[in-house]
Amino acid sequence: MTDPIQILIAEHNTIKKVSSLFPHLQNLWINNPRKYEEIIREIIEFCRGYADFIHHHKEEEMLFPLLEMINPSLRHQIIEELLDHHHTFRQLINTAETLLNSGKYEESYNTLAKYFDLIESHIQAEDYELFVTATEILSPSRRENLSISFLSFDDSIKSEKERLEKLPENIMSKLTG
Repeated sequence: MTDPIQILIAEHNTIKKVSSLFPHLQNLWINNPRKYEEIIREIIEFCRGYADFIHHHKEEEMLFPLLEMINPSLRHQIIEELLDHHHTFRQLINTAETLLNSGKYEESYNTLAKYFDLIESHIQAEDYELFVTATEILSPSRRENLSISFLSFDDSIKSEKERLEKLPENIMSKLTG
């Protein structure tokens, strides 16, 4: 059985691929505004669809409630902060899209830069705090059940998840092509 924490870490690695590509877009709007807009729309789609709908869903609807049930103090120790981050990420993505739609390319870039700065530190907190704690307190049977839940969710959206997982490579080819 695939470890549920490893599933989340693999998703973090996919998110970090997009984050690592993002700086290559700086000032692209000056020389090629159409290309900039096209790529930024794909990044927004990735952030909404993959980082939020797929990844954050697993955390918010499956992992966090389970951890709170086992250790209620985790709610105040770390989970509330991570939920606040998720809310902030949604706001930043919405703002970036609004700015993009208004032709404010530099401002949309700066908003997404803030998003990626925050998501990098967020991933660090999850990988090195929350996931370590989860590994320590989840029994083998709870880990197996959580893994089954994650995989069942992924299976229900398989084609969409596969499509979104290809976006980092698509973005890279647009940047280099």
